[in-house]
Amino acid sequence: MYSTRRASRALIAAASGAAIIGFAVAPAIASAATPGQNYCYSANGRTISKGSASCTTDPGRNYASARGANSSATATGGTNNRATANGENSHAEAGAGNNNTANASGKDSVAVANYGNGNKATAVGKNRAYAGLGNNNSATARGNNSSASAGGYDNYYNSGSGDNNTASVNGSNSTAVAGNGNGNKATTTGNNSSATAGSNDYYYYYGTNDNDNNTATVKGDNSQATAGQSYYGYGDNDGNTATVNGDGSYANATDGDGNTASTTGHDSNTNAYAGDSNSATVKGDASSASAYDGSGNTASTTGTGSSATASNGDGNTATTTGDSSQSQAFSGDNNSSTAKGDGSQAASGLGDGNTATVTGDQSIAGAGNGDNNTATAEGDGSSAGAVGGNGNSAQVTGDGSIAAAGGAEDYYGSNTGDNNTATVNGDGSTAYAGGYGDYYGGGGGGDNNTATVNGDNAQANAGNDGNTYYYGYPVGDGSSGNTATATDNNSYAQAAGGDGNTATASTGGSATAGPTSGNTATASNGCTVAVTGVNQTGGC
Repeated sequence: MYSTRRASRALIAAASGAAIIGFAVAPAIASAATPGQNYCYSANGRTISKGSASCTTDPGRNYASARGANSSATATGGTNNRATANGENSHAEAGAGNNNTANASGKDSVAVANYGNGNKATAVGKNRAYAGLGNNNSATARGNNSSASAGGYDNYYNSGSGDNNTASVNGSNSTAVAGNGNGNKATTTGNNSSATAGSNDYYYYYGTNDNDNNTATVKGDNSQATAGQSYYGYGDNDGNTATVNGDGSYANATDGDGNTASTTGHDSNTNAYAGDSNSATVKGDASSASAYDGSGNTASTTGTGSSATASNGDGNTATTTGDSSQSQAFSGDNNSSTAKGDGSQAASGLGDGNTATVTGDQSIAGAGNGDNNTATAEGDGSSAGAVGGNGNSAQVTGDGSIAAAGGAEDYYGSNTGDNNTATVNGDGSTAYAGGYGDYYGGGGGGDNNTATVNGDNAQANAGNDGNTYYYGYPVGDGSSGNTATATDNNSYAQAAGGDGNTATASTGGSATAGPTSGNTATASNGCTVAVTGVNQTGGC
């Protein structure tokens, strides 16, 4: 009797062990929970189901489960794949490779991980997640009616292929896509927003999958970030970063390598593209920054309703700080524009190494139409221009003043001037050095002229006869080597119309030397003198 009992127990134990061994790769189907009327469990090609749920597996340590009406799960075409669908009309698919995992949780959720190894797709809620056409891609979708796609594409998405891509979305009606390359990361947090790292559409896709290590991040509603995608046929788009933190904003870092676009604020935008190592940054609302068509350009905006643009060359820098202001550095290399204040503008370009700086409200600085020009306006309602030649310098310190140096290249000609210097220290004053032409080719030119004002409501002209004016600038033929200095309030000095003239005025005096050459005029204490001969000297 004892031996018989021992034999029976041994048989039972052996049978139990066989059952355990047969299903060691997956939870035991026989003991699986079976809630409701719709469920399906499958492991290694063996399936049990009830109701409208369906599932299927292939041998090879694959597991699939579906729970809920019309739910489905598939783990086929490889080994160690797991697919879990939990919810009405949910669908999970893992396969066509090894070690893929798909988890769909919630009504109408869809998760697919296939065509590669080690891919993982997770959809929570009425969302869609796809990871595949590559290895070790991860896609996670949470919220409502949102989608995440990493590495590859399915019938709904065209994002190429690649490895180690990550896409994550959390919000309603939003998307995150990371693909067409390797190591791309896209993260979307918010509603009606999108983040794309690498590429998301074959229409914009050129050549092989070569968009690597791009990062796109969105935090906000109705916003967009794109990093690495090619819109203009650039085949290699690596290491780009696009970041948005705000509503109704976008950031694009595309068509090149190492571009960075960062937007912080509402209804703002940044663009860094068509080149390498371009940077565009916005901190504020309704503002913009763009760095493009070249490499190493930097555009930065801080404020409301402002903009900065660095483009069409290499190493250009545009910086705007303030509201309703603008800065531009363009069409050349190593130009720099800085606007600090409200309602101000700074522009440099149409040449190389030009610098324009504004500090104050409602002021303007422009440097360009040549090389190595410098314009600086410090104060409110002032302007400084160093244009139309090389090595010109215009500087204003004061309110409502103007300094202009150069040859002001006109609309139909190129009347330029070099190495002119105009300086104003005071309010309501003007200094012109060189020649300023009109839009019809009149006037302009002149080299090595110097105009200096120290005082209020004073004026100094050097190298420009100043007989007529066009939009506030004197129009006339420029000359060279002239020096005009006005010191104290209400003084006037003009050395122009010829070469090597010198005019000095102080304490309200008026001195004119020219229009011939080599003359010297000095006036003070409110008197007026004009020296018009050749190599003559006069004063009062």
